Amino acid sequence: MAPDDEQNNVPELCASTPWFKFRARGYDVLVTLVAILCGVTAYMVYTNGQSSVAAIAVLESDTQHQHLEIERRLDAEVQAQHEMTYIMTLSQDQREHLNLSMPNSLRERLSGAPPQ
Repeated sequence: MAPDDEQNNVPELCASTPWFKFRARGYDVLVTLVAILCGVTAYMVYTNGQSSVAAIAVLESDTQHQHLEIERRLDAEVQAQHEMTYIMTLSQDQREHLNLSMPNSLRERLSGAPPQ
């Protein structure tokens, strides 16, 4: 077979639009399809990366807010523990002089009534 005969038997792909005409034969079709697939894949990776960056920024902000809230609550608990420790170091007369009221939760536990 002559090279011209081989080229004539190769399928040809033709497409036309109002803006351009496309015509490819054999190996050119494969190269064009691979290029299109690479472009679509690159676009998908790029757009997915952008949404991931936004999601990570939201998570970082939310995590930072949660850490600050936990830190604030722990500081309040430490302060309450210091106050309780101070009160317990006082003598009975000094505690009576402070005229501290009993918390409702402790009063209910001591009386045996179910908590509200």
